[in-house]
Amino acid sequence: MPKHSTGRGGGLAALLALLLGGCLNDPPWGLLHIQTSHGIVGYPYEVSAAYKDPEGKRVGYRFDFGDGDTSDWSGWLPSGDSWVVTHAWQQPGSYAVMVQVRDEEGYVSGFLGLCGQPGDPALIEISEADFPYRVVDTIRVGVGATGVALSPDGELLYVTNSAENTVSVVRTDGDSVIATVAVGQGPEAVAVTPSGEYVYVANRAGNDVSVIRASDNAVVDTLPANYEPVDMAFSPDGKYLYIAIRRENDVLVIRTADNERETMIQTAMKPEAVLATPDGRWVIVACSSDDSLQLVDADSNEVAGSWSTVREPVALTAPAAGSPVYVLGRMSQLHAFTPPGGRAGGSGSGGFGSVEAYDIAALPDGRYLHISQPGLFRVVVADPEFRFVCAIPVGTEPRRIAVHPDGQRVYVADYSFSVYVLGK
Repeated sequence: MPKHSTGRGGGLAALLALLLGGCLNDPPWGLLHIQTSHGIVGYPYEVSAAYKDPEGKRVGYRFDFGDGDTSDWSGWLPSGDSWVVTHAWQQPGSYAVMVQVRDEEGYVSGFLGLCGQPGDPALIEISEADFPYRVVDTIRVGVGATGVALSPDGELLYVTNSAENTVSVVRTDGDSVIATVAVGQGPEAVAVTPSGEYVYVANRAGNDVSVIRASDNAVVDTLPANYEPVDMAFSPDGKYLYIAIRRENDVLVIRTADNERETMIQTAMKPEAVLATPDGRWVIVACSSDDSLQLVDADSNEVAGSWSTVREPVALTAPAAGSPVYVLGRMSQLHAFTPPGGRAGGSGSGGFGSVEAYDIAALPDGRYLHISQPGLFRVVVADPEFRFVCAIPVGTEPRRIAVHPDGQRVYVADYSFSVYVLGK
């Protein structure tokens, strides 16, 4: 009898275990992610989900995009693997994105939000594209297009062709090259005086600066610039030109009235970019080797402070007087820096992938930033909060960026021999 009883009990336990085992199918858990919270009509954005099944079973996903469209189910994926799809919203509005999950044992969830709950969907705000977001023209210039600068009225664009030792002069009404000017060796950067009368070209390999008279595109002066002039900026009144001298770790200050040296400002190591703030109070220098910004008092030409913001800062931009200065790091890190006396704006830090970046430019109204990423052959557009808006494929090696004064066009120098014109 005991054996029989034990036998029946063991069989029942096995049967219960089998039945319960079929019922104990815990649901997968995980997260939903959307590429950005702010986008534009017609641009495809990534939506992804990654869920882990407690029993290690394979999982599948599908998405509700909040606009009446639902994706097909994915195939079966290993537990924890993510699935990524792209979707473009065709009308402005706010959309709630959710995910549905299933496992291979037959469990199917309802549509879930950000943290695997029925509520709290991922939200994306879609608006009309009211900024330059696509390539509308390509201008053929010389080989090694690196630097770009616009005349104050936006009618002329100057492009340095570093492999040909020339500057291309482009009429922006029609995007046609109207002159090619021979300058020094390896022209890297170009800047136009606020009056529009002269164009200064930093010849990095030649260690000098060529001065072009805009009225007839004649080189009228050549200024010694020590070793490796890599970037330039004018004071808002045009009285001074600031030149970042990379190899000597300083900024050369030139009086534009007579093109004589005013002073030399010692900075931290390897200044890569220089910016005169639009209010004329400060000169900011990005120094890559010690990851610092040097703040120079424009009245005394003395370094007033040093800030650490991003690793290897390489480019700076400021859209208007009192606005934040946006700092770009070599590996696409971003930071908003407000100089003393400026009004607060922008926020904190951000970034767009660990890939090399070259330049950053802000639209005049400060609503959007354009960032060139040669490693991904694109220009990224972000808002002042560093939220991704879109990415524009351009050429093979986008370098410096110039924004038209009306904010309707953005010019991107591509090293291959082109300038890409971005518009609406």
